[in-house]
Amino acid sequence: MKKLLFLLGAGILFVSCSKLEEGEPDPLTLPVQKKVKFNIYSSKDYSSPNNDGTTALIKLEVININRTTEVETKIWDSTINERQIKIYPLATAPIVVEKVFNNVIDKDQAIKYRYVVTIKYNNGATSSNTERSEVLDTGNIAKQLGIIL
Repeated sequence: MKKLLFLLGAGILFVSCSKLEEGEPDPLTLPVQKKVKFNIYSSKDYSSPNNDGTTALIKLEVININRTTEVETKIWDSTINERQIKIYPLATAPIVVEKVFNNVIDKDQAIKYRYVVTIKYNNGATSSNTERSEVLDTGNIAKQLGIIL
């Protein structure tokens, strides 16, 4: 009986002193930061009076996608009000809109940006839309986008 108690005590001591090996945490479960930077500018000089009737409206948004349910929730949006296209700066001095989203868990969430540019010609007689969206990669991501008019 003493031998059995000794072995039992030694076994408990051995197990309690042994180091539990922990694996590396899944990187998709760690909080990360997502940064989206929109650079808005015109590709050419629109200052000619011929462009007085041309305007541009820009809508920006960032969406959180639940990876389990695929439900999309808008977490940020902004609109650059319709204005004459000649007012927009050139690429050397763009309008910069930057947003940072902290504590994103890539396993559960995906972050997507979207923008829509509506250009109206001849005081709104005709128009064109350009739309782009993309889901950001996993990990700490800084995405820079050029929105070119």
